[in-house]
Amino acid sequence: MTILTFPSIPAQSVQFGLQSRTQAFMSKLTSATQTVRMAGAYWKGTVSFTNLEVAQARELQAFLVSLEGMNGRFYLGDLSNIAPSGYMANHPSTVLSVVGGTNTGSSLVVDGFPTNGQVAFKAGDMISFQGGGGYRELKMITADATPSGGSATLTVKPNIRSAPADNAAVTHQSATCIMRLASDKDGQWSVAPPILSNMSLSFVEAVI
Repeated sequence: MTILTFPSIPAQSVQFGLQSRTQAFMSKLTSATQTVRMAGAYWKGTVSFTNLEVAQARELQAFLVSLEGMNGRFYLGDLSNIAPSGYMANHPSTVLSVVGGTNTGSSLVVDGFPTNGQVAFKAGDMISFQGGGGYRELKMITADATPSGGSATLTVKPNIRSAPADNAAVTHQSATCIMRLASDKDGQWSVAPPILSNMSLSFVEAVI
């Protein structure tokens, strides 16, 4: 299946977040609650476009029609968080790589940092990489990361689904994963005089 690239048209508003899966058990006697985190958390969001000119509207319309509803796949991330806030913001072309082929859970060892002793990534920065099954995983860094000796252990969420290969590239600019439309109805738009288009579409991560 061909995975499309989302059009580079500025959105008017963005909603983005992680849909966690938790089971809760409450005691009928004491109301004490136990929670269990389940695997399978996924990214989801909504982007809205207003007052689009004809050329922009038609580019988005063609993209939506090409998806054929929920069947299509495309690369997208958090459009409000496309660059890191640590010093890696000043090194957009620097290639970072995974160290070892056994990274699991919420820890990812990465090397290739150009500077040591300074915060390379700050909590809230986004990265992506190819997981062991060839599927692109999108992660948020949840703790500041300061490299030593050119490498750093990143604390990420959601947990790594499949350990990436040694030397797999780590993307730190415009990080994305594979998304699909949340429903077939998300491939629609509205037009109002003077021929200005509005559209809002919701999407979810297409987890493999």
